[in-house]
Amino acid sequence: MTHLIDPFNREPFPWESEDKWNKDLLKFTSELMNIKTSQPILRYGNFEMVTYDDNYVIFRRVLNDESLLCIVNRDLNNKAIELNTNAHSVDIVYGDCSIELDSGKLKITGIADSFGLIIKES
Repeated sequence: MTHLIDPFNREPFPWESEDKWNKDLLKFTSELMNIKTSQPILRYGNFEMVTYDDNYVIFRRVLNDESLLCIVNRDLNNKAIELNTNAHSVDIVYGDCSIELDSGKLKITGIADSFGLIIKES
């Protein structure tokens, strides 16, 4: 199916030529799969859409008294996000940003360089 007019044609994956693999994508996918395996919330938790716009999507997975806040970011500009939360503590599971928890508000800054973030709320 290669070399046809359809622009969505794809050649088969080059399993035999590891030098052609996208190693960054492989690493990224492996990291996310390891997080999914190690976090039961991502497998069994309820899904809750928090907010979204043209540049990011924020959702929460909730299981018992813990939750994971997941942020998918397309924006290259550094912006701050402030969300309401019931958490007493927060920890970054994946990604790089600054987080501050104050009186039921979670302030997230420095996310421009991160494609995605996963923050554990307890």
